[in-house]
Amino acid sequence: MVRKRILSVLSSCDDEGVWQQCEGVSSQLPASAYDARICLLSGSVDEEKLLRQNGGRVFLARQNRKTDGWCVWPLLRQMRKFKPDVVHLWGTNAYRYGLPIARLCGIETIFFSIFDAKPVASLWGFGLDRTLSRSLTKVIVPNLSMGQMAGFDSWLTRDQWAVVPPAIEKADEAPLTRTGLLKELRLPDHCRLIATTDSFQFGSRVHDAIWATELLKVAGHKVHVLICGNGPQRQRIENFCRRLHLEDQIHFVTDHRLIAASLHHIDLFWNVSEVSGIVPMLYAMRRGIPVIAANTPVLRTYIQDQETGFMVPLGDRAALASKTHDLLNHFDRAEQVGGAAQAVIGTDFDPQATLEKYIGLYRAHFDRHSPSCTNTPDP
Repeated sequence: MVRKRILSVLSSCDDEGVWQQCEGVSSQLPASAYDARICLLSGSVDEEKLLRQNGGRVFLARQNRKTDGWCVWPLLRQMRKFKPDVVHLWGTNAYRYGLPIARLCGIETIFFSIFDAKPVASLWGFGLDRTLSRSLTKVIVPNLSMGQMAGFDSWLTRDQWAVVPPAIEKADEAPLTRTGLLKELRLPDHCRLIATTDSFQFGSRVHDAIWATELLKVAGHKVHVLICGNGPQRQRIENFCRRLHLEDQIHFVTDHRLIAASLHHIDLFWNVSEVSGIVPMLYAMRRGIPVIAANTPVLRTYIQDQETGFMVPLGDRAALASKTHDLLNHFDRAEQVGGAAQAVIGTDFDPQATLEKYIGLYRAHFDRHSPSCTNTPDP
C-alpha cells in the first residue's frame, strides 16, 4: 500500500498548546499508512528537537523568532520536494503563510486546524483571508463557536467543517518539583503562583492580566504571575510591565520545560483571551488547577461557571482581580471546583480518540478521491 504523505505546517512553538497538538498527531499517525512530516516556519534548533522528541520528522524553515516573508522560499522548496497529498495547517499564522504556498504548488487538499481567531491587522489582510479560505478542504475546530468567531461559517459550506476536541494528556510527572520550579524562577518559597499564556500577537489581551496583577498588588496580595509563551510583541509588553513597576511580580516564561512544570504547580490559571489559550487551559484543568476565564462563547464550551471553573466578563480587570482575591482567601472552594474540572477533562478529551478522529478525516477524504499517480516525492 502506498503511504499517504502528510505535511503539517506550524508557524512556531510560541503558541503553547498548538505545537503539542500538531506534534502529537503527526508523530502518532500509523507509519504503515502515512508518511508524516512537520515544517516549522520559524524557531530555534531546540524547538526543532522538541518536535522530534517522539520520533517526528521535522524541517526547520528559518532559525528566527518571527514568522515573516523570509520563511516563504524554504516552505515552497519543502512542498515541491516532498509533494504531499495533504497539507495540514496548524494555527492562524501557518494558515496565512502556508495556504497560498500550497495553492502555488498545486496542492488541492488543505486541512486547517484552528485554535484561535486572531484579528487581522489590515483590510487587505481581511480580504485575502476570506478569498483564500474558500480553497480549504476542511476546517477543523475544537468547537463550533471557534469557527463562528473566526467568521469561517460565512464563507465555507457545512461539509467543510469538522469538530475535533483537543487531545489532553493525563497528568504525567512534572519535569520539576515545585521547589525546583521556584528556584529556577528565583521566586520565594510558599508564594502564590498564577499562570496565563499568550502568543504576544496583534490583538493580545494580556494587558488585562497585567492590570489585574496591579489591582491585586494594591489589595495586598503578593502574587506572582507567570506569562507563558513568546511572540513578536513580548519585548513591548515587558517594557510596559517595567513602567508599572511590576517586574518583581510578573515573570515572562519562554522555556518549554518551565512552562510544563508550571502547569503542575500553579495555584490558579487565568485565561483572559476571547478565544485563545484553550489547550493550556484544558491542561491546567486536567491537573486540577482552578481556572478563571473570560466569559465568552468559546470558553463557555469548556467551563460551567462555579462548577468546573470561574468566569468573569471579558476585559473586566477589576472582576478578574476580585475573583482571584476571593479564591485566594477561600482556597478550599477553588480546589473543590478544580477537582470537578479534572474529572470532566479526564473523560472528554482522550488523546487516542482525538487521533482516531484525525485519521478518520484523512481516510474519508482519500476514500472519496482517487490516488495520485504523479505526486511522487523527490529523493
